[in-house]
Amino acid sequence: MEPKTYLLQESPHKDFWREYDATCGMQAEMQELSPSLVALHSPFLVSGCSGFVAHACPDAPLQEMARLNCGLMHEDQAVARIQHQQRCLAEEPANIWCVERPYRPTYLLAYLNSEVARGVETDLILSLWRDTEAPHYAQETWDEIFAHERFDPASLDRSAIPAGTFPIYRGGDYAGRSWTLDQQIGTWFAHRFGTQRVQTATISGDEVLFYTNGRQEQEVVLNEQGLAEIYGDTYSSYV
Repeated sequence: MEPKTYLLQESPHKDFWREYDATCGMQAEMQELSPSLVALHSPFLVSGCSGFVAHACPDAPLQEMARLNCGLMHEDQAVARIQHQQRCLAEEPANIWCVERPYRPTYLLAYLNSEVARGVETDLILSLWRDTEAPHYAQETWDEIFAHERFDPASLDRSAIPAGTFPIYRGGDYAGRSWTLDQQIGTWFAHRFGTQRVQTATISGDEVLFYTNGRQEQEVVLNEQGLAEIYGDTYSSYV
């Protein structure tokens, strides 16, 4: 039996999974670990686990779950945790931290577009950006967030942005909004996953959307003018 078929038709939690599938979807988030074990990745599985749920098909031995020991949990535990996280988010929609990191930009944009959003949310947006590990996977979503009326980059401190023109650095892939003023930081990123080039560009403050040193990275995030200056028409196609 296909894992999704089991969850939607045979599982003791089938009513929950049907609602979950309708609101979150799970087809692309399922991973077969063995003939008898399947992992389900949920936006709401955070804190203390890898984010994968161990769904044991009816006769799967618990010993196999232990043998695969990779931060998994049983279906009953997973359902309880997902329901708890969903309640937390329902009670406080701005608490995007209830959602697992890869899904946060999507939920953040949905919150900004909702009727419950509370005016300008610059601090929340900046906090989530600092926490993001791979923004290029959600490039279009971040583009929408940075263009949103609830984001006010002019309210952020720009005193660390140099006057005139100045060099910026980026480790690895040339394309992206995020650069640094510190060449050593660029070198660190270039060597983070192997040995890659340290990219260099020259810009002015007018091409910076905002500056943040929240992770001690002296990060400059480019605005649309900066993206056009460095990448021309190629930015929209980068991955």
